This record gives sequence, C-alpha cells and structure tokens, in this order.
Amino acid sequence: MQFRWGHVDPALLRRMLAVVHGESGWRDDEKERRLERLDGGRLVAHALAVLGRHLDRKHLQVDALVDLLRDDWLPGAPPAVIENFAELMWYEVSSAAERPNATYRCC
Repeated sequence: MQFRWGHVDPALLRRMLAVVHGESGWRDDEKERRLERLDGGRLVAHALAVLGRHLDRKHLQVDALVDLLRDDWLPGAPPAVIENFAELMWYEVSSAAERPNATYRCC
C-alpha cells in the first residue's frame, strides 16, 4: 500500500491540519471554518501543501499532533496501516546510512 493523504479519514485529516496550523499561530475562526468546508481533492491538496507528500519530519516536533496520532488514531488503525505508517516514519527519521538498501514508495 502506498501512502496518500486521500487514505486518511477526512475528519482526522482536518484535525491534523488544525493542530499544525494552531502550532504556527493560525487561530483565525474564519480560516478554521474554511478548513471545515474543504472536502475531497481540495482537502488532500491542502494536506499535501501543509504536511508534505507524507507527514514531514518537522511536524513530528508538534507535540499536539503526536498526541493526536498516538491517542486517537493509532489505537483504532488496522494493523496493515500501522505497519505502513511505522515504515514511513522509520524511513523519514532514519539517516541514509541506516537504510542503505531500503526504499520507500510513498506516493
């Protein structure tokens, strides 16, 4: 399975985006309402622009996002999704020397 933001539940994706936006100081009520109105391709495109092709390493420094994923998403995620997410995270945080023969096709 290749990772795509379109695979993520839209409600969870909106919460992830709100957390990341909040961390950057984006707290405008109108902007939050616009985020709620994004759907389908527009939501995925916004996630791609904000979060990266897959969850960018810099966002792993956002404690509220890590808490959201750990507490709300991981407990109910299917094992195959968790395995894919773990592989993606390992690839993202490891150095090239730690993964000389590893490849990850995210998108």
